Amino acid sequence: MRVFKDAKYLSSSVFAGAVLASLRSIVVLRLLGPVLIGAWKTALLVDTMGEIARSGILRGMSIRVPMLAGEGNTKEADRNAAAAGGFLFWLGVAIAVAIFGGSFFAHDPNIRLALRFLAFAVGISQPYYYLRELAGTRHHFVIRSKEELLRSVVDITGAVLLCKFFGLAGLGLATCTALTVGTIFYIRKQQIPFRLRLDKKELGSLMKIGVPFSITEAGYDVLRRVDIWVIAIMAGPTAVGLYGLSLLIMDFAVVLSQKGVAQVLSPHMLKEFGRTKSHFDIAIFYEAPARLFCYVLPPIFGAGTFLIGIFTRMLLPQFNAGVGAAEVTLWTMLFVALHFSINSYFAAANMIPKVIKLMAGTIVIAMIAQFTVLKMGFGIEGAAWCTLATSALWAALELYVARTTCGESTGSAMVFIASLYLPLVVCIALRAVAQAVPMDQWLPFAHGTVLEPIARMLLFLLFYLPVLIGYEMRFSMLRMVRRGL
Repeated sequence: MRVFKDAKYLSSSVFAGAVLASLRSIVVLRLLGPVLIGAWKTALLVDTMGEIARSGILRGMSIRVPMLAGEGNTKEADRNAAAAGGFLFWLGVAIAVAIFGGSFFAHDPNIRLALRFLAFAVGISQPYYYLRELAGTRHHFVIRSKEELLRSVVDITGAVLLCKFFGLAGLGLATCTALTVGTIFYIRKQQIPFRLRLDKKELGSLMKIGVPFSITEAGYDVLRRVDIWVIAIMAGPTAVGLYGLSLLIMDFAVVLSQKGVAQVLSPHMLKEFGRTKSHFDIAIFYEAPARLFCYVLPPIFGAGTFLIGIFTRMLLPQFNAGVGAAEVTLWTMLFVALHFSINSYFAAANMIPKVIKLMAGTIVIAMIAQFTVLKMGFGIEGAAWCTLATSALWAALELYVARTTCGESTGSAMVFIASLYLPLVVCIALRAVAQAVPMDQWLPFAHGTVLEPIARMLLFLLFYLPVLIGYEMRFSMLRMVRRGL
């Protein structure tokens, strides 16, 4: 499947970009200090204006254009893309003017300065996001990968050099420069359908599709953040701070899954649906990644649970109390990956209204469960287990709806879901077994040293090996990936 090769390019560049962004954040924090960073983060809240205003149009384009291309209707696809491009251009101009004008009312000089740089940054980011999404809808993932790396390198280089000499203004310049470079790169590397005149009919059709899908994305963000709100209410900000390792893991999982998985699978899936109009034929686009994730990711996350304590004690000792919760959150990453591999299917299957209703119910269940767990005194580790359970529930609901839409019976759908979840359950059990092995008897030289968790990790992976071999013999997903690469 070509999708695996595209995923390889984009996910590797997204991963590298995330690493560079993390390094950039650390350096900028050290160079600017809490006062200037606080001003920048406060001003950065204005970016929400752009996110809300563009979401329906951009999402509508990301759904409509590949489906129309699959139908062979390239002219209509270009008209949709051109309408979206014109809207986002004028949206960028309007937001830039509004933010720049609003900066004159800011009393704090640092916030005023940050707002003026962000006026340009948020303004140009609107056409930038359009150009990036356009490349994705056309399957230009090599271009997207190159731009991701280029922008990340420009961003970290500019931030380090300019912040050192110009402080907050340097951070603003670096942000604007990185977005400008990315925008120019996309303009030079692809043909762009564009129309300055706003087409209300085309924009209306894009919003009709895009707004409901955006609601499901917002709902998933709410679902995965329920734990933070409940911890803040019931345990206070210090507990939220100790939960920071879990939040970092979850945010990383979302970024990698959303940008490296969903943005590759979605255009392929939607184009194929436009060509075949068959829900059954496009099921392979979520089924194959789900099969692969279910027995490859759990041992990786399980190995991470043995190492995260070492990392925390060495680099972030003040967060030691949050290690237990972080170990649990690592398992949750599987369900994040499953969600982002399947969510675009519902747009093709016209199941968004049903998904929104199910999402609302799941959020209520998650909130009640989190309040109950914390009320019973299980702390942040209990909250992490609760998030794991609700994430598993939501992924199961999505898979059930998708499978039954394809005509499968309830029993068959449940067997499919159980086959995906079984390796994770086995991994959690094997992790407990590996942790219980008396290391002082088996490897006395490693007991009580940094080698002990590493030895337990290797033992855990050895225990899991028969499961990996069994699933690979049954489904041959690793061989399929190798052929696809």
